[in-house]
Amino acid sequence: MQNNERTNLNIELQRFAKYTIKNDFLYELLTYGDGLDDKFGLSNWNNDHGSARPLLTLIAMRAFDIYRLPWKHDRCFCKAFNKDFDSAFRRIDEKVIRDAVADAIELYKHTQTCLRSLGCTTIRLNRSLYNEGQCVAGYATQIGYATFFSQLASAAAQLKRPTFSVPTDILSSWCYGPYGNWSVVIENDIAVEDIAWCSALIASRDRQNSSRKALEDGEWIVLNRSVDGCVTMPSTCVVERPDVSSPRQKKWHAEGEECELIALLDQKAFEFEQLASTRHQYMWPAPQQLSFTTRLKRSWALLHNRRVV
Repeated sequence: MQNNERTNLNIELQRFAKYTIKNDFLYELLTYGDGLDDKFGLSNWNNDHGSARPLLTLIAMRAFDIYRLPWKHDRCFCKAFNKDFDSAFRRIDEKVIRDAVADAIELYKHTQTCLRSLGCTTIRLNRSLYNEGQCVAGYATQIGYATFFSQLASAAAQLKRPTFSVPTDILSSWCYGPYGNWSVVIENDIAVEDIAWCSALIASRDRQNSSRKALEDGEWIVLNRSVDGCVTMPSTCVVERPDVSSPRQKKWHAEGEECELIALLDQKAFEFEQLASTRHQYMWPAPQQLSFTTRLKRSWALLHNRRVV
């Protein structure tokens, strides 16, 4: 059953017991961290400053057997190491990750049980997209992710293609019901098995306030399991919001000859993902113009565990 046949899924989920995350590491990363005595000192999913998203993505990849091609990593893996969390990172070892993965799997099982007991097979969720001037980092490069997404959908519609592919993170935030903080809103019927967790089914450890939410109300986290980082979206998924102001707003719709639109759909996604993946955390701080000899020397040094200069 799809959620558009229902009254209010958020209300229906209230009848189920909330899952209490047992692992402190996962709880700190995913929630506000209320009631946690010994914190690692990391940010969380709702207030990420460079630590929560990559670590949660790593946990999700292990928990759900998600693999990416080496040059198709998530954008959070393409950012420089945040030294503000250096002391916290020193506390993380294989056991910490392994225990968090085990708890994430149990949280996923609980989420799946609750949703399937309601007869859900797909759930229509919404997501609001940033554009230039509204996102400090991310996919926004030359035209912005919101514009890019909208142009792909428009090109697919003009060519009468039912779907198009677009790069998306392994973990992405969605919402059930009305949602439109930014200029472009997308909606899609998400398969239940691709819903990692939702805020309505996660308990807070706050002992002082029993009604306290564990994380942002109405939050749904969706998995992207594709090996190349791209998901298939219907060409009708974009709901544009002209009433929401956007700095340097550009023309949304893709226009041009059929060959140009085909190129946009078939090649731009690959180019866009490549632009987002030029700075991995294990690469040098910035792209350098190096000779073949220098690159060979550096490769040799890395293979023999020598210091790279």
